[in-house]
Amino acid sequence: MTFYFFSYALLGGLAANNSWWVRRGNQFPSSVPIWMLNTKNLIVITAICNVISLLALGTSWVNFGFVWFLAAVGEAFLGAFLIGLLPHTLRILLVIISLPICVLLIGAFWGFWYI
Repeated sequence: MTFYFFSYALLGGLAANNSWWVRRGNQFPSSVPIWMLNTKNLIVITAICNVISLLALGTSWVNFGFVWFLAAVGEAFLGAFLIGLLPHTLRILLVIISLPICVLLIGAFWGFWYI
């Protein structure tokens, strides 16, 4: 169960981090890197990571039941809180590597490969 704890915390943290950067770019454009503003890369990465996070939570509900689904939601919120404590430079790096991490984790949840 340790794998699931860290996976859901990481998925929740990545989804919250990407969403935070989208909101930050809309409110304060001068505080985000230029590549986040000039292209739609950030919005695409955020959308895919958020959909994968929701699919992972749905997978938890189907495989383990409602109680473990609620535990996974709590782990995702914990990950979102902990990611918020990181410095901005590390959070920008997490945006860049979030898409491969999300795809890797959902593939592990669905049994395509083992981590």
